[in-house]
Amino acid sequence: MRRTLVALAGITLVLAACSSSTPNGNTSPTASASPAGVSIKLTEFDFLMPDTIPAGVQTLHIENVGGMPHFMEFDSVEAGKTDADIQALLSDPASLQGPPPAWISPADFPSIGLVSPGASTDVTIDLPPGRYAAFCWMPDAEGKPHAILGMHHVFEVVGEPSGALPQPDFTLTWNGSTLKGVPATISPGTIATIAYANTGDKPADISTGRILQDIPAGQLNASVNDWFNSLYAGPPPVQFLGGLSGVKPGAGVVGTSTVTFTEGVYGFGGPGKSEPVIVTVGAGGYPSPTGT
Repeated sequence: MRRTLVALAGITLVLAACSSSTPNGNTSPTASASPAGVSIKLTEFDFLMPDTIPAGVQTLHIENVGGMPHFMEFDSVEAGKTDADIQALLSDPASLQGPPPAWISPADFPSIGLVSPGASTDVTIDLPPGRYAAFCWMPDAEGKPHAILGMHHVFEVVGEPSGALPQPDFTLTWNGSTLKGVPATISPGTIATIAYANTGDKPADISTGRILQDIPAGQLNASVNDWFNSLYAGPPPVQFLGGLSGVKPGAGVVGTSTVTFTEGVYGFGGPGKSEPVIVTVGAGGYPSPTGT
């Protein structure tokens, strides 16, 4: 469940899971599910999403409508466990010092990487039936994790799994040391479907972001981490555009996300301290971070 700040769900793109749903299970009125996809909005401090999602390949329309960066870490929870149980756990300081309880464990599908305020992405993953919880562990401006402030949501995945992942425009593959598959050129206006795979020997976080400041690739990781550790002091160095975290090795392509590429400079990153791969789209340039 809990992660260190530097390892938070692929925020090292570094470039490299708000009030929750109510304990009685009422769905937020702004959340929706349909055969065309599932709408999920991220805000302070809440996931506005359905309590029930169909099993199988689903497209999750992720939109950050808040004012802080958020991500979604998925965990499995036992039947009968609710957001009230999770909040009770997170409200007990002693419980946070040890391993998580037996009734919660990592989900068997990847989590969703960091999304900046105002950004959105479509993430398509294969959801097995079960009971799950989404968490955001980003800190607030005082350093308190969003999940402790209520940003968690228990939901059910129901029905018979079906569907297939969409055909990607390119596949980002982490091989254990470097990120492969980044295209040499991307045209402005491209809406790309990006697939994710891991051929290394450990789970990997793979992210995409638009770089907002003229920072050398070798210094980008440090700049992003400095910004996180400062609790968002000053303009952000990157606009985070999602991705997948916790991508298991040897599973092939485990999901896709979409990114709309406008003119600018973009970074594609793997886990840890690996240097991101930089691509200039169109004329490039660094937009004002305060206006993004």
